[in-house]
Amino acid sequence: MTRFDDSTLVAYVDGELDNDTAAAVEEWLARDPAAAARARRLREQSGLLRAAFNGVVNEPVPQRLRHCAEAAPDNITPLPRRAGLSPAWNVALPVAATLAALTVGLGSGAFLYDWRSHTLEQEAASDRVALLEQIERTVNDALENQLSGTPVSLKDRIPDSTFTVTPLRTYQDDSGRYCREYRQELVSGDAREVSYGLSCRTGDARWESQLLLLNGGRKQRM
Repeated sequence: MTRFDDSTLVAYVDGELDNDTAAAVEEWLARDPAAAARARRLREQSGLLRAAFNGVVNEPVPQRLRHCAEAAPDNITPLPRRAGLSPAWNVALPVAATLAALTVGLGSGAFLYDWRSHTLEQEAASDRVALLEQIERTVNDALENQLSGTPVSLKDRIPDSTFTVTPLRTYQDDSGRYCREYRQELVSGDAREVSYGLSCRTGDARWESQLLLLNGGRKQRM
């Protein structure tokens, strides 16, 4: 069975793979429960991150950078494109995969040019996965250890940004599992995104997401 790396899984979650590669990833996820759970967690947090950073990433390219690009010499050898990714990936990573860019200064001319390299493409995806895993641990620890109404924040992982999770209510479902409702908030500059989730506790002290209510009332079942 073909297995895929994190950068390909990130691209799949963001809808940036071509049809054939996406189908291969879906076949892999159908056969690998651990990989499917990882994709589900990435998709859950991507909804929150995408909305928070959408305005930043979609700002128009400054005219001075357009002039630099148009004046570039015609003897540049293009860097190789990563197999399986759509052309859009080589222009700019999807919104939810751009967290590493914020660390080094999103919008700087030098970074926008270097971003197209194969190496930075992989690093950006890797950094994003690491951040999402850290957010997941923060949520899990809050649900496992904090009283309802007690906020837990994750700071300093993204410049000028704060992620906060607050458990809201605890109850048992029909099967006897403990479940908790919680609130997530991501603030970055003037951007603010709030969502509400429901997770239930498994036997190994892990909290498995059941439902995520995104800003505006859109539901995303896990």
